[in-house]
Amino acid sequence: MGINERAYWTHEAAEQIGVGESTLRKWAIELEKNGYSFLKGEQEARAFLDKDILVLIRLKELVRGERKSVKEASTIVAEEARTTPVHEIVKVEERGQAPPVPVERVEPLFTLDDVRMMIREELDKRESERVKERDESLMTVVRELQEVKKMIAASNEQKSFWSRLFKR
Repeated sequence: MGINERAYWTHEAAEQIGVGESTLRKWAIELEKNGYSFLKGEQEARAFLDKDILVLIRLKELVRGERKSVKEASTIVAEEARTTPVHEIVKVEERGQAPPVPVERVEPLFTLDDVRMMIREELDKRESERVKERDESLMTVVRELQEVKKMIAASNEQKSFWSRLFKR
């Protein structure tokens, strides 16, 4: 590491490379399995130098662009890092490919309050549907009970007619 060379922590390096922090950690572990070493800070936290960023960009090219597995790509990149000068590892423009596009921070489509409101609306809608179904079922039962009462009343009237007729 040169005297003025800047070191990047995981979140900074991940942002520069355009991948998530967990992806960067997995890639770094695979590279270390293949003999590549990173500068380590307190509590063994990795610090990424400019040369490491270039190596990781190359790994990203192989994984995302050429569809190689992380294991296979890390083997290739670790070997390239041992045998090729760092400034030649990533020459994207010379290969006719566009340079990696930096990921912009995008505002979320919905805030937490928006999501809560949408969930509440959906729950209210479902609740009203359940209440409507319950009310319809209750009305059906009430109608059936009324029919049964009418039938019982009619049966009682017939009994009383016949009982009066034969009661003499």
